[in-house]
Amino acid sequence: MSSSSPGLGPFDSMEELRRLAPRIFALYRLALGRAPDAAGLAGLVAALRGGMGWEAAAAGLIASSEFGRHASQPGLTPAALARLAEEAVAADATPDFTLAHPQGASLQDAAAYRLWIQCFATLDEADVAAIRARIGEGPRISVCLALGEGPVLPALHSLRALRAQIFANWQLCLAVPEGRRAALRDGLRRAGEAPVEPVGTTLAEAIAAAEGEFLTLLDPGDALAPEALAEVAIALQAQPDLDLVFADEDAIAPGGQRMAPRFKPGWSPEPLRSLDSVGRPFFLRRSRLAQPGTALAMVRQVALARPEAVRHIPAVLLHRAAPAPLETRTAPAVFSGTPPLVSIIIPTRDRADLFGPCIEGILHRTDHPSLEILLVDTGSTEPDALALLEKLRPDPRVRILHRPGPFNWSAANNQAAAEARGEVLVFLNNDTVMAQPGWLGELAGQAMRPGIGVVGAKLLYPDGRVQHAGVALGPDGAAKHIQRFAQATDPGYLGQLAVVRDVGAVTGACMAMPRRAFEALGGFEAEHLALEWSDIEICIRARAQGYRVLFTPHAELLHLESATRADAGDPARIARFEREQAWVMQRWPEAMQHDPFVNPNLWATDDDIVLAPAPRQPRSWR
Repeated sequence: MSSSSPGLGPFDSMEELRRLAPRIFALYRLALGRAPDAAGLAGLVAALRGGMGWEAAAAGLIASSEFGRHASQPGLTPAALARLAEEAVAADATPDFTLAHPQGASLQDAAAYRLWIQCFATLDEADVAAIRARIGEGPRISVCLALGEGPVLPALHSLRALRAQIFANWQLCLAVPEGRRAALRDGLRRAGEAPVEPVGTTLAEAIAAAEGEFLTLLDPGDALAPEALAEVAIALQAQPDLDLVFADEDAIAPGGQRMAPRFKPGWSPEPLRSLDSVGRPFFLRRSRLAQPGTALAMVRQVALARPEAVRHIPAVLLHRAAPAPLETRTAPAVFSGTPPLVSIIIPTRDRADLFGPCIEGILHRTDHPSLEILLVDTGSTEPDALALLEKLRPDPRVRILHRPGPFNWSAANNQAAAEARGEVLVFLNNDTVMAQPGWLGELAGQAMRPGIGVVGAKLLYPDGRVQHAGVALGPDGAAKHIQRFAQATDPGYLGQLAVVRDVGAVTGACMAMPRRAFEALGGFEAEHLALEWSDIEICIRARAQGYRVLFTPHAELLHLESATRADAGDPARIARFEREQAWVMQRWPEAMQHDPFVNPNLWATDDDIVLAPAPRQPRSWR
């Protein structure tokens, strides 16, 4: 029995990958208009390895029901398809990583990451020439490195990488204790490196000696990628007023191999208040630094003073000898002043067993002191539901609105919002259960902050796994719940499930909006989006108009996802879903391709974050 090689997906070797994968991909593109999924790729590789011919492989795709729905040439024969695929291979330049991992690869797969580096993060002579043509002189960058009492060899590694920079306008500020200077001189001599004159003995003295317009810190053993400083210079050409630039990083294993990449999300100031979401490398404008301190203190001082002057470069520009572990400490929002009136809007029809516990949790297990509930009854007929509605009617905190007829989630919510009295509107599914008393105060507190347009909650399945922690958009119109099925206590990739942060969108199952933002946006799109995509679309529209969309883990509810929906596999619902998705893609094509809060080197799958089959953003010089 054959087994695949590490990092190569279902293929036994690089030779087999390059022999089979291009034609398999061509067959899929021609027959089905897409790349193969992981199961389809593995099955076809095994069949071809076992002796199946290319015409038989083509026949299998033509026989699939998907071919009938997507084929651009419905009358295509297996022989013709196999011939077209062979012809297409000659013009194909698909990278090996993409061929091996058409659905992406785990970030824990070290062999796959090495192949990714080889395909997408290795400079050739043309790259170096293009970079030199772009950078010009640029701002001077001071690189501060403190040797400390440790061995000399890691510092030599850092110095060698610094001297290999394509961008030459840098200053080294090296701090070396008096007792380690002889060892450093000897190490440099043995390595054939030019001598270096220390500027002091401590990191603080190294920072004080910096003269560059920008400043960065290295730990001994950290190695800047050859293009690192050039990438910063190019970023500053495009945005000269930036105060801080940061990039992605990975680790150097004891054997020298790169591993454990940290592909950071797009810039959001919220996580930085709780953890070191910037990490290394960072490059900060020295004139903005009022008080030198620890790396994190300096980053917070500069980045949070002018969040609009921060930029993330989605490329691994530093290889770290000992990356610091991430700590996730974060606090809920705190009101300053009188808590606002919150209007909770819940469309419902029948199913008293669901909306009864939901209402009970709001009225009796929620500690926010000022709230009202607007129940939008969209045509209940079951006796239990009607009896419960009548029982709730005398409560002054509950208003029941009637909206019979075909269910339109957007229109129902818009109608209730027009009658709501609260400063904050919370749109809530009737199949949610309160898991903590502070959930509503957290949503309202975040929603009342300046510039916030939408806030989403952390939703859990009844078994405690994550159902919603923000939505990642794209590529090609996808909308994926971030790290769905993670355990409730899992902080997520780079702490993303544990901190308040900006996201591309949140689900309408529990969504808070300040009334002023909801009205400025004109409410939900009720004409074209009756049910499936209205929550995503209003988030995109909010961001387009300058509002921020936040996810908070401090508002936690249970969600019996789609428990009130009996039509999950219904062809009419699938058609409606695709129709509404197409409308959103046509209305917001860029937003539905590129989520600014998902690193373009990553993909959000149905339940994880993985290395993307190929980066979705070219390098800055290309």
